[in-house]
Amino acid sequence: MLREIDMVQVVGREQAVRIYELLARAGTSLPPEQDQAFSVYAAGLEAYRDRRWDEALGMFKESLALWPQDGPAQTMADRCQSYRKVPPPEEWAGVFEATYK
Repeated sequence: MLREIDMVQVVGREQAVRIYELLARAGTSLPPEQDQAFSVYAAGLEAYRDRRWDEALGMFKESLALWPQDGPAQTMADRCQSYRKVPPPEEWAGVFEATYK
C-alpha cells in the first residue's frame, strides 16, 4: 500500500518526480486513525495543488490530529503557511523545487 507524498523537482533535474511512501504490505490494513489521516492528507494534497492554502492547511492539520507523527503532513502544513504569505508564481504546477541535495 502506497500513498503519494508530493511532486518534487530535485537539483540538477528538469522533470518533477512523484514521491510515494510505502505504508504496508499488500493485503495489510492500517489502523483506522492512520487510514483516515492518510485519506485526509490526500484531499489536502489536492487542495494544495489547486492553491487553496487555507483549505489544504486545515486538512493537513486534521490529518495530524488523527496521526500526530506524520512528518509529511507537518511539512505540507508548514509549506501552506509559507505559501499563504508568499504564494508561488502563477505558472506553479504544484511541484516543490528542492534547492539543495
